Amino acid sequence: GTQGAPRLQFNQFQLLHDVLDNMTKRITFQAPIEGVDQQYIDTLVALTKKFKGKKSVHLAVYDQAKNLHLTMPSRTAKIDINRELIKTLSDKRLHYKLN
Repeated sequence: GTQGAPRLQFNQFQLLHDVLDNMTKRITFQAPIEGVDQQYIDTLVALTKKFKGKKSVHLAVYDQAKNLHLTMPSRTAKIDINRELIKTLSDKRLHYKLN
């Protein structure tokens, strides 16, 4: 037989400002091994204290020369992922990935 016109079905509607909170489960901070020093760790600790929340925090450390990549979840730190946090990360030039 002949095929009918394609159908489009909407399963869910969300306001744009709710998408960030509803769709992210964790944040992964990414840094080269040379960049992880006490100042970097202090910055991450300060961010997790300032933006306390319920989302997981991971740290991905990599070494390009040796082609190594290690991702470590934090057992204690939880964070609230919001627009203010994203702006702060951009201002501090911290690399991150939202999952």
